Amino acid sequence: MSSSADNVNIILYCLIVPCGELHALPRDQVVQTVTVDRSQAVSVLKATIQSRLGIPFNTIRLKICQVYPSRLPATILFHK
Repeated sequence: MSSSADNVNIILYCLIVPCGELHALPRDQVVQTVTVDRSQAVSVLKATIQSRLGIPFNTIRLKICQVYPSRLPATILFHK
């Protein structure tokens, strides 16, 4: 078995929808590219994203969703 980092880590491309408490999130922070270990919990992903957002956004609870835009109507993607 290979010990390559590619077998252990996964790169996630995250889009943060700036609504609610995140409404004032700067545009340059809306898209995040995060590398995490495949065996880590979702809480690690949330903590990694929050740490990059900085004050005051780093304390806001995040909801993580897996989205397949080609399979969902636009009304679901932007539902509040």
